[in-house]
Amino acid sequence: MPGWDFVKMHGLGNDYLFVDAMERGAAAIPPPEVVRRASDRHRGIGSDGVIVLLPADDGVSAFRMRIWNADGSEGEMCGNGLRCAVKLAYERGHVARARAGCRVQTGAGPLWVEPRWEGGRVVACREEMGPPTFLSLAGEAGPWVDRFVVWRRSGEDGDRRHAATAVSMGNPHLVLFVDEDDDLDVLRDGPVLERSSLFPNRVNVGFARLRGRERVELAVWERGSGATQACGTGAAACLAAGVATSRLERRITVSLPGGELEAEWPDGEGSIYLTGPAESVGPCRFEPS
Repeated sequence: MPGWDFVKMHGLGNDYLFVDAMERGAAAIPPPEVVRRASDRHRGIGSDGVIVLLPADDGVSAFRMRIWNADGSEGEMCGNGLRCAVKLAYERGHVARARAGCRVQTGAGPLWVEPRWEGGRVVACREEMGPPTFLSLAGEAGPWVDRFVVWRRSGEDGDRRHAATAVSMGNPHLVLFVDEDDDLDVLRDGPVLERSSLFPNRVNVGFARLRGRERVELAVWERGSGATQACGTGAAACLAAGVATSRLERRITVSLPGGELEAEWPDGEGSIYLTGPAESVGPCRFEPS
């Protein structure tokens, strides 16, 4: 198996291995086995997955972003990865530095991103996340907003039951607002809910604790990657769920294990926007034995 060159980057600790395929195209995409092995945190480089920059084919975007989760499955969208992809594209000259922003082709459609510069480097971005879609599940009429989900932890006899909201940000999310006395846990309950029968293709699971109407603490179990330091689409889904259930204002701070994102949903119908950092760890090479 040949070696693979990556650039490791992260947004609030949500880290990915990036492949610049703007010249080679699809031939530079690593196969799922390489994604799994390179993402392994003990026997590989370690990451939440792999993101590839490709030439756009939609006629409007500066480039195309595709994402693979750490387990080798392909995902639709990643907010933290999108900011890092834009940083890489600008700093490698795929997008002219004079441009105030660029459109990126993603699994959630073309999204507009504006870089913020410091010392000649992109250090943060304000990114369009697209409008949320509230999902209907299990044949139920209407969206699944503050409806109860039921699951059973591994090794336990009794069922657990908690209100949740299902929302898509180009990828599916289940958002649970939990109180201080709830013993729900991202590591124990996340993997069970990820594979709930409500979601045949699995789901990202967010556990949100309110800290007022303009701040929330969020932990996310990401489909195909597990518990991560941050999740941009999860932060956007949390804001959408909070507004829909009258828990949150339209502009909030989302505190994640890796740091904070600013999230805003100006009109309740259009796109959600996130602002957060994008950082480079450095180049690396994976040579599987």
